[in-house]
Amino acid sequence: MDEAMKLELRAITERYKPEQIIAALKKWNGWMHLAAQELGCDAQTISRYIKLYPDVMQAYEDATDKMTDIAEQSLFNLISKENVAATIFYLKTRGRHRGWTEKVTFEIVPFGLQQKLVDLCNAKGIKIDELLAGVIAEVEASPEESITVTPEEEE
Repeated sequence: MDEAMKLELRAITERYKPEQIIAALKKWNGWMHLAAQELGCDAQTISRYIKLYPDVMQAYEDATDKMTDIAEQSLFNLISKENVAATIFYLKTRGRHRGWTEKVTFEIVPFGLQQKLVDLCNAKGIKIDELLAGVIAEVEASPEESITVTPEEEE
């Protein structure tokens, strides 16, 4: 059985015509759950039609692209109004190739050193999270400087 015949047979046995799915997807801008609700089916049915019918898939992609265009226009409008959060979001997502990323570095502390730090805090009656909060505050206050924390030698 060739592909055209399979599609024709499927169209006869399906509850919804692809055109109905396409119309619902267009109306609801690609939101599968809302299109399904309108048709009285579940989102998995819409998803199955998207996978089975190239025309339905194209309509879904067109509708979601339209929503992306609308969202990008809204973001542009916010940036134009000097909205700091929108500007930062844009730079972090679309400006990465120009270096607009957050650099996060992690250093792995050997277990023995970590245990010594815990023991030292316990001996001095300091909570480890308070110590770390202090260190973090120091780093945030002077990010350009290198901070070295050395425990006092035991007497």
